[in-house]
Amino acid sequence: MDTRSSERPAGPGLRDQLVSAIEARALMTVTGVDAADAVRAVRTVLGGLGEHDVVDVVAVAPYSTKTLVDALWAGLHQERWARPRHTEEALRRVGGVLARRTQPVLVLHHTHQWRTEALESVGGIWKTAGGPRIPMVLTGTGRLATVLARPRLSGLRSLIYVQHRLTRTG
Repeated sequence: MDTRSSERPAGPGLRDQLVSAIEARALMTVTGVDAADAVRAVRTVLGGLGEHDVVDVVAVAPYSTKTLVDALWAGLHQERWARPRHTEEALRRVGGVLARRTQPVLVLHHTHQWRTEALESVGGIWKTAGGPRIPMVLTGTGRLATVLARPRLSGLRSLIYVQHRLTRTG
């Protein structure tokens, strides 16, 4: 898959790239000087598109696979059911929930802070989400490129369809 990269402010470029990644049911990255800016820009554009079921995935320290699964569980509003103890079973159930959603898009917050194992799980979730692949947006600071350069993340890196880097305007 060809990775397209851009460095520009949020606006039509980000919108077009998000639409393209969603239509391709692909992974993309959006980074900025501040991770919150990247999340805000993605949420603003997705809010303007309106027809997508946005699932925010906000993992907490130590940013492990367990906290990723917990964040997915919460993002999908599954709190009313007990989360399965085993990560594999929880991921399988998450895949089932995602498969029943109409046009879901996962927005993964602050992924530049995530452990390698959690990011490896992202690729696994994308590949096995129970049906058509789920578009995912990994957000963070520019450090995300360094994190994704880790040898163990070469598989995830190869799945990234487009990278967008926000710049400050002013």
